[in-house]
Amino acid sequence: MKVAAVIPSIGLSPHLGALVEALAVEGIHPWVISNRQRLDGVSARATVLHLPGAGLYHVWNFGLDLAVDAGAAWCAVLNDDVILSPGAIRRAVDAADVDPGVWIAGLDYEGVDGGPDGVRLRPAVGSYHTHGVGGFAFCIRPDVDVRCDESFEWWGGDDDLIWTVLDKGGRAVVVEGARVSHPCPETSAVHFPELEAAKGRDRERLAAKWGRAW
Repeated sequence: MKVAAVIPSIGLSPHLGALVEALAVEGIHPWVISNRQRLDGVSARATVLHLPGAGLYHVWNFGLDLAVDAGAAWCAVLNDDVILSPGAIRRAVDAADVDPGVWIAGLDYEGVDGGPDGVRLRPAVGSYHTHGVGGFAFCIRPDVDVRCDESFEWWGGDDDLIWTVLDKGGRAVVVEGARVSHPCPETSAVHFPELEAAKGRDRERLAAKWGRAW
């Protein structure tokens, strides 16, 4: 099964190199897409692209379209500062692919043990705010009729994407046993504190669009 990966990056994560290498072990050659500055010194195991000034959710959509063009069955969308457990992406997509109704599968950031085979699919109704799909590490079928609403700036588009999947009849799950670690605070929050205000605007956008927010 062909799996693609897209990694939005601001070029400041100390974990990007290790993330690219971890994907290489799984046979996945990612697109690293920078919207802030040019990236130098990224491993040849990745393809580096630049979309100056693009919003996060435009980068996600751009990566999903690349995955469709490449014929990938799944596309992993990963923050540049996450740390994957060995084989996490393949474990997640292999488990999720069994059910064609699953459109989006989040990695396990809470360290929950899976079932006897090492994994278990836990239904999700939202983002990590509800212990659901973490926007920093998930896999999605790129050929489904779902894309991000690019009016969102930061965090709000995570929930919007998952709610859209559910609204269109797909399932969202967390793959317990396919583990990922994510630093807190995340790299973007450390270097760009102005994004905190963007979260507030996204809450307002969610409330206006869906009648609910976090």
